[in-house]
Amino acid sequence: MATTAAVLVRTDDLVDVRERASIAGFLAGYTGTTRVSYTTDLRLFLAWCADSNVRLLDVKRAHLELFARRMEAEGRMRSTVARRLSTLGSFYRYCHTEGLLERNPAANVRRPKSTTSRAPSEWTEANSAPCSYKPDSDRPATTP
Repeated sequence: MATTAAVLVRTDDLVDVRERASIAGFLAGYTGTTRVSYTTDLRLFLAWCADSNVRLLDVKRAHLELFARRMEAEGRMRSTVARRLSTLGSFYRYCHTEGLLERNPAANVRRPKSTTSRAPSEWTEANSAPCSYKPDSDRPATTP
């Protein structure tokens, strides 16, 4: 007499498996410190998702904006907020490319402007590269 075992699988568990597979697939493309940083960023976002009762693959642009505003409210540096949003942008681009999502929710998320970069109008002669073109000449001058 053959017996069969019935295993009850909840649909929530299937979504968990899909989420885990998407994270594993994304992280498989990276090594070293990049992988460690991306893992940390995703772990922190997953914690935010759990607190906000949002599934990782159900995230909308507004959720990413709210996550960014929370980090800012907690006093995170602009560069940290921008890096984490960049990680999430890469993750959701991967999910979209792999057909896991119809749309990339991170496609148009606003990222904080860095305070350390300067616009060309703010450059000074001291931090500009020397010009190798002589205005009186028809051709560029050579650099010594």
